[in-house]
Amino acid sequence: MSPKLIASALVCLLLTFTLSAMAVGAVSSSGTIINVPKDYPTIQAAIDAASAGDTVLVAPGTYYESIQMKSGVTIKGSGADVTIIHGDGSWFKYPDWAYTVLGANDSTITGFTITGSIYGIICYNSSPTITNNVITCNRWHGIFNAQSSPTITNNVITGNGSRGIWSRNSSPTITNNIITGNVYSIFNYNSSPTITYNDIWGNGFNSISNYRTSPIIANNISADPLFVDPANGDYRLQTGSPSIDAGTNDAPGLPETDSDGNPRIVDGDGDGVAIVDMGAFEYPGAVPPGWSEGRKTGWNGNMPPGLDKQDKTPQGFDQGRKEGWQR
Repeated sequence: MSPKLIASALVCLLLTFTLSAMAVGAVSSSGTIINVPKDYPTIQAAIDAASAGDTVLVAPGTYYESIQMKSGVTIKGSGADVTIIHGDGSWFKYPDWAYTVLGANDSTITGFTITGSIYGIICYNSSPTITNNVITCNRWHGIFNAQSSPTITNNVITGNGSRGIWSRNSSPTITNNIITGNVYSIFNYNSSPTITYNDIWGNGFNSISNYRTSPIIANNISADPLFVDPANGDYRLQTGSPSIDAGTNDAPGLPETDSDGNPRIVDGDGDGVAIVDMGAFEYPGAVPPGWSEGRKTGWNGNMPPGLDKQDKTPQGFDQGRKEGWQR
């Protein structure tokens, strides 16, 4: 075959590969980005099409489905307050439980509200990374682990009908979470959990329950996290929250950004030391990076009520209390 024919064949092969990749999403150095609903109408369809190293990127919206994660695949929402997976009541036949998310080894789920089923997340013989999510209003447990070792970092687990986290024959690592408003906080049976730097407060039975268990429990707090508006689903932290700068920067699976996509480690309490917050949302601190003292606009550039771009005091505050506004 002549050199020209060989070159033409290579060009055709390259073009075919490029067009195939474009059909399912952009190709990045770490794999293909598959967009939902642009490339596939459901999250599960995108997961089924993904390969190890790919990312399923989900646009804002409410998705009524139960999903099964896939090994090596990252499932990333556009933020927990705008991207919701609402369980559809499907039943997983082995074991026989309903779930919203079913875990897989070496997989990640981040940036969602996970709600509306018997169990929010089931980890069964799997070890996913679960981070930057709000796991709420599931009938029984927020997260159930069986023979699993998941990494559970920087989530809000609240308002579930039984346990926030229940582990059986498992070794979960539970770090930097806010666990509040569940009937029980954390229940461990025949397990070896590591439970550190969490705010565990306001659960019906707030103490961590351990049976036939060898846990590592350290540096947790129990205080009202002072969410901005939990009744309306806003689990960001108010000024003065005890969860600000109360986590650990060494948490396994710690993401670089929070559920809003903002920098994850910020000096929120103004003491000159940047320490990660607990929960799914990082408090911006007194002055977000790039803003002057007179333009405290919050993470996303939106002005809080009563402020315009001329550095005015928020409504209801005098000049000496300007730092006290909330998003």
